[in-house]
Amino acid sequence: MNNFKKLEEEELRGSPLPPRVARDVNQNLGVLRFISNIIELYMPKVAELFVSLSGGNMNSEGTPPNLDADENGYIVKKHPEPPLD
Repeated sequence: MNNFKKLEEEELRGSPLPPRVARDVNQNLGVLRFISNIIELYMPKVAELFVSLSGGNMNSEGTPPNLDADENGYIVKKHPEPPLD
């Protein structure tokens, strides 16, 4: 039997990871989850900050005030309402 067949059989038997490797992988995944949660939490606020620093403003949905979403969710320009006489 060649070496690749032996390697395949060992992989199929599922040799467990050493405890230290498993712990290190779990710690690294925990750090990555934490960083991604921080980015997900604060990225919209950073975008709003840059828009406001550049002189613009955004509504609560995160789109500029002259834009709106249609029934399909696409961003479209709002039509100004005609003045009331």
